[in-house]
Amino acid sequence: MKKIIIASLIVILSGANVSFAQDHSSKKVHELGLTFSSLNNFGMTYKCGNEKTLFRLTALYLNANSIWGENQSKLSGVGTSIKFGFEKRINVVTNFNLFIGSDFGISFSYNKNDGGGAITKQWGVSPGISFVFGAGYQIGKNFIVSAEIAPTLMYVYEKEKISSDAGIITTSTHNNILFGLTNNNASITIAYRFSK
Repeated sequence: MKKIIIASLIVILSGANVSFAQDHSSKKVHELGLTFSSLNNFGMTYKCGNEKTLFRLTALYLNANSIWGENQSKLSGVGTSIKFGFEKRINVVTNFNLFIGSDFGISFSYNKNDGGGAITKQWGVSPGISFVFGAGYQIGKNFIVSAEIAPTLMYVYEKEKISSDAGIITTSTHNNILFGLTNNNASITIAYRFSK
């Protein structure tokens, strides 16, 4: 799996270098924005490049929760991810464009469930590559609203540890390769755009 991830990263970076080399004559643009995916995930995104090709960097704050239930049970968790890649824009009409690209990213998660008689701790790491398809609309000179979907190929490694009051500890690991499109792979971004 490491070889697949490294090969994917090389393809992304070499594609970005070729794209930037072809479009170096355009003026430089920067976009800084808020990204929202599903109903409870949000993050920051930064894009830089020229009018046709941009480097993308996105940091998503996936979730942070703490829930108290019956019988003094408590569920808490946190998750985050970071992605980088590039996008190629295609102008359709004035102020409206379509874009395609790819991202390489990694996600981390940690969850704890204190059920009153047993404590379950689970953490996971998930590297992956996404294929990005989207559209953007520029409002005035400085704002752009975009929406995108990103089907993702991801390797998921999870480790779980269960500790009981009797002192019994059980550990297990899970390895999966996933490909798909969920509401977590769809996002809306509102960005401030400026040029240099």
